[in-house]
Amino acid sequence: MESTRTKFVVALVGGSFLGYSVYRFLQTRDTREWIPVGTVGALWIYPVKSCYRKEVCNFFNLNSQFKIIQVEWVKCTANGPSQGELSDRQFVIVDEETELMCTARQMPKLAVLKVDVCARFLTVSTPEGLIATVNLEDVERKLKWRNAILRKGESSKGLDCGDEIAELLNQYCQGNHGVRMLYYPPSKKSEVQRLEWLCNLIGLHRKVISWLAFSFKSNIVSQHSISVTFKVSFVEQSPFYVTTESSLISLNERLDRPVTSANFRPNIVIEGTEAWEEDRWDMIRFGDETVLNCDKLCTRCTVTTVDPESGVKDAAMEPVRTMKQFRPVREGKMVNGRTGPVFGVNSSLIAPGVIRIGQAVYVKYK
Repeated sequence: MESTRTKFVVALVGGSFLGYSVYRFLQTRDTREWIPVGTVGALWIYPVKSCYRKEVCNFFNLNSQFKIIQVEWVKCTANGPSQGELSDRQFVIVDEETELMCTARQMPKLAVLKVDVCARFLTVSTPEGLIATVNLEDVERKLKWRNAILRKGESSKGLDCGDEIAELLNQYCQGNHGVRMLYYPPSKKSEVQRLEWLCNLIGLHRKVISWLAFSFKSNIVSQHSISVTFKVSFVEQSPFYVTTESSLISLNERLDRPVTSANFRPNIVIEGTEAWEEDRWDMIRFGDETVLNCDKLCTRCTVTTVDPESGVKDAAMEPVRTMKQFRPVREGKMVNGRTGPVFGVNSSLIAPGVIRIGQAVYVKYK
């Protein structure tokens, strides 16, 4: 009898919540038109914060020889883009004493440090040929948690990847303090993932879940005039960073030496747009399913001055110096009070899905 009463109460509460959610969804649904603006030109994953990019690729066996082919897609979840065993910013390097995150701002040579994950083995390699490998299952079994301070007032935790990786990093970085690499395991849930789990428990449809997450975030934004980002892996601002090829071309017209999209470390590069029109975007849709919210314009720091292929910082501090002259920070919610010139858009997930090279891109304007 007690079990039946409990089930009835749960069903009543869940049904009421679902009914109210659907009602609110119908009352507040967005009627703005999706406008086609271009196509997806490039997709990148950065397994380690501030280190070398990983162009999404896969391996297949042909006549007993392994060939590399580009698999031109990424899966988009609340934690950012992923493909196979690789996820964006799932590792970070920290100072062993201060717990501060190490970036290419202080250590430019980190930009060319490479990482791969295959069959649950993490491999770190340097340009000089140093290699260290660790089994991530061992890392998860040891459960040695460490803190990572991403910036003032913001931190995350990760699992220590062990002494072998640390020895390679210390030899490569040659700093005064020891450094450690931390791992953000898939089992660690973000706020958005916990909301999805709760909604799935009471049987809400995925579109309602997406709306709830977006509505929750939008309400906070409207009340406090700030951009809200959920804690995901070792990302400082938002789990997705979107730039456009046309804005890069416009910037390069002002530089003595052109830079590439890799200088800015985006996850998604869109082609076919007008230069700088991303400043006016509110939401981005890729194909028919994946939708991102434009949280804020991305303020850029001196990491962009580091050559992504050599790990050497530009002596003239370009492209930041030029961007400060014609892309300065402006006041408003899309900037969120940060300093530095702006380039591209920090974005978070509204509706999950897969993004592919060449896929049509649609936006809703602010």
